[in-house]
Amino acid sequence: MNHTEFTARGFALVAQVLTGAECEAVARRVAEVPAGSAGTRCLLYHAWCRALAAKISQHPSLSPLIPSDFVATQCTYFEKSLSRNWLVPMHQDLSIPVAGRVEHESLGGWAEKEGTLYVQPPVELLQRLVAVRLHIDACGVNDGPLRVVPGSHLYGRLPAEAAAAARRDQTEFVCTAGQGSAMAMRPLLLHASSKSTGSNMRRVLHFLYGPRELPLGLRWQHAVQAGLQRTHRKNQPDSSLNDHRPLPPAPSQLQTNTNCPASVFQVPSFIPGADLQRIQSINDSIND
Repeated sequence: MNHTEFTARGFALVAQVLTGAECEAVARRVAEVPAGSAGTRCLLYHAWCRALAAKISQHPSLSPLIPSDFVATQCTYFEKSLSRNWLVPMHQDLSIPVAGRVEHESLGGWAEKEGTLYVQPPVELLQRLVAVRLHIDACGVNDGPLRVVPGSHLYGRLPAEAAAAARRDQTEFVCTAGQGSAMAMRPLLLHASSKSTGSNMRRVLHFLYGPRELPLGLRWQHAVQAGLQRTHRKNQPDSSLNDHRPLPPAPSQLQTNTNCPASVFQVPSFIPGADLQRIQSINDSIND
């Protein structure tokens, strides 16, 4: 799908962004992260996740959809199975994670989730954002896949009545996915998911990308720049995902100096283990 189609439909499906081996490596890293009943929003605290965010943004089928000056600002982990089952009604993603509160009439919906501050910014910013959902597992029709209303992002922020009308007037698209595939989408696209009725686990990493600079004095809580182009060959496993050193402290153990600018991590797309450790040390010193 080209950028014109992505702009019109609000989403794009891309196969084989990660190999099966890379998915298993990601799954091992995710398993070490404390999570709630459905997942966690705090994965960008971890160096392996920042490296993965950079790798995704440089993928040849995804990079045309993510402007080169955009940064990764959040990674949310979703896990769904028969033992950890849930549903999400049709909605738009309206909030972004920021470093501090700003008083302005155009800002609303302030909330704190897992120690991070969220706000609903002006719709002009929401229309620019790009989310990428990376599937660690294959997701079939019985595994609670995402359902979307194509083109609904073009209507801006929708009140409940308008969202219901858009859903009635247009046919939903069911986004099944293979292991290692990705779905790029606009956060304003109406989307939902049902409970799983199958026996498979559905694990997804949901990355959010946005412009480096925010309006109205807002600052991102995290900002991961894509950095250098990949130098390894296509389909060669990324060794950074197999770095088995202990993870950094959980988000609740990290201290953030709210008087400092939001951290911007310059992370190449392919990072040897030694460099990951060095970047993590820099990050730890920023957050002390």
